[in-house]
Amino acid sequence: MKIRKLLRVPVFVILLVLFLILSGRLLRPVWYDWNNYHTTHDFYLEPDNRIEAVFLGSSVVVNGISPMQLYEEYGLCAYNLATEQQPVSASWVWLQEVYRLHQDTLKTVVIDASMLTHEPESSAFFLKAIDRMRNSTAKQEALHEYAKDENDWISLLFPLFHYHDRWKELEPTDWKQDESINSTRGYNLVTERWIDCETAEDPALPQYGYDPDCDATELAVSSLEYFDRIVSFCHEHQLQLVLSKAPTANWSSSAHKAIQELAGKHQIQFFDFNFTPYIDQLDFRFLLDLTDGHHMNCYGAKKYTHWWGEWLSGNSECENKKGKSGYEYLETQLTAYRKQSMAAVELADCRDVTEYIRYAKSIENSAVLMAVCDEGTDALTEEQKKKMEEDGLGKLARLNYRDSYVAYIQDGEVVFEMDQRDADSAENADASLSVDFLLPRKQRVNMQSCGTGHGDAFSSITVDGVEYCLNQRGINIVVYDYLNGAVVNSTCFDTCVSPYREADYETRYAHALKNGTPADAMDEKLRELYLYNRRYDNWKQVYQWRTESSSMSFFSWLEPWISSKGYTVFISVMDEASDSLTEDNRDGMLGLGLAALSGIEYRDSYIGIINDGSVSYEELDHGYEPIEWSGVDCLVKSGGMDSGNVSSVMICGNEYSISMRGLNCVVYDKELKEVVDTVAFDTFAAPIDMEYKMRDDFI
Repeated sequence: MKIRKLLRVPVFVILLVLFLILSGRLLRPVWYDWNNYHTTHDFYLEPDNRIEAVFLGSSVVVNGISPMQLYEEYGLCAYNLATEQQPVSASWVWLQEVYRLHQDTLKTVVIDASMLTHEPESSAFFLKAIDRMRNSTAKQEALHEYAKDENDWISLLFPLFHYHDRWKELEPTDWKQDESINSTRGYNLVTERWIDCETAEDPALPQYGYDPDCDATELAVSSLEYFDRIVSFCHEHQLQLVLSKAPTANWSSSAHKAIQELAGKHQIQFFDFNFTPYIDQLDFRFLLDLTDGHHMNCYGAKKYTHWWGEWLSGNSECENKKGKSGYEYLETQLTAYRKQSMAAVELADCRDVTEYIRYAKSIENSAVLMAVCDEGTDALTEEQKKKMEEDGLGKLARLNYRDSYVAYIQDGEVVFEMDQRDADSAENADASLSVDFLLPRKQRVNMQSCGTGHGDAFSSITVDGVEYCLNQRGINIVVYDYLNGAVVNSTCFDTCVSPYREADYETRYAHALKNGTPADAMDEKLRELYLYNRRYDNWKQVYQWRTESSSMSFFSWLEPWISSKGYTVFISVMDEASDSLTEDNRDGMLGLGLAALSGIEYRDSYIGIINDGSVSYEELDHGYEPIEWSGVDCLVKSGGMDSGNVSSVMICGNEYSISMRGLNCVVYDKELKEVVDTVAFDTFAAPIDMEYKMRDDFI
């Protein structure tokens, strides 16, 4: 009896601790977005002393670095421990944690500089980053610094206390925390492109050229404090520390300068992929390689990851682990990753809805969820309908015009499909279709469909309350990996107007350029891409000539604008433009067809127009009044010292001439309908290849 009484206390304590742990585990949020849950969960399933390189930072790293690609291409064992808006304080904690488990192998630490310039929008991002980290000295110290007082610190250590109010908002995902490995090693793969959600006028161009005369951004004080700790830690443990900045549309020269100065202070390397030369090395285009202006899609991530693979292989102590004992598990992960990533990309590029469905059905652990919006079958071919019948989708193949429709396919088998007749016969049903069910891992699905004529046309596909349907006219499809709790692809085929959707952008764009298709004849999206690329290439050309050209020659400046169609070059002389011209200068002008300019004399007035590479107008004069040329929305004036001493290039009411002595030159892009560059060469003071001046607002 006494033994029983003595055992009551320890048993009670054990049960209490188990209750605190289990209830805390339940109440702690499960963040599947940005791959957050699997990033931490899978990290702890990694064998100790394997990881050689770790990437830390915010969501631009989550979407930008694929460790499995690093292994596939270079045999590198790396891990992506970035999280959404990861504070530098959280990066500091994760660095200690990865070193604790991989101190014999860890060699290189790469940190994205985004969060050094500001604090997270919410302090909750700190907890989101480390909440599911295992208990350690580093985590306890971090929570102690984060806590407002001792009581707050204790509540943070025990999630039951900190999240005690969450029981009211528990979701199905809180009860079924996935214990499998999703093989991405912290990377979040997305296929969406920025061009799909923006117009050509909206997306920002890459900074490309760094402005060394700008003022440096003031870095966040607390971020600097923790970064200093990271630097000291890496130095103490002989770890290679590298700073980077992923390509994004919200970066600046001021931010670059601040990070560059910080890197210089600590004598560490800094790679900024928003500026030359690194953005050129990636061949990075925002419209195609970003998903929303800030984060890379899988196409951009492939370029970015490849660069890091090249660099780590040649500039770090990281080694090729393929075929090495103890790293066999990476081959297993690679096989799973190939299936997952290939599926996402293949589905994104598939043009035929029937081929898309067949490919989706072949994906392991897949749930294919379908809902028609507005009208979804009018343009289907007989061959496509036949394939649908063969695949068990008879109702879709025979769907009436503008009828509602939903279907669910699991692991290649059609579980059910419903059409308008099912909606009409359902008890208390309105004109739309709605169905609820559970996936094999208990994720709750709701699908809704409404064709035009049966109510306001719409479609919806939610999994555990999250909407994944594009809700566009046609057949909306969501391919969901129920084992890993992740969307593989979400798309829509507008089979109301076409049996096929268009090919991927690169293929169509390259085909259009190869065939010489005029921009005006391209479809809307290709024209957006064409104009955006043209604007980017113009800006790149201007920057490179002004900052990298060893020859400041009028001819080297003029060459790119007259070797391509679509540009007009205006030349207007002011004051005096002949005194320093050499015979070679004059011969060069004559060779370009600028016959009148080649014969210019002391204080002459001159106007020259080069259109699509050919000289379309020249006028040379030495009267007492300026000379003029006018075109559609254009007015050009020139007056030598004896003829009014004036230079003007007015386009759409705006003045673009620098109005200085010598040759004033303006380049106008006729397709973009904007001025690209404006410069002036003082050919009175020096030969044409020696001096020039530019307008500051064009660089």
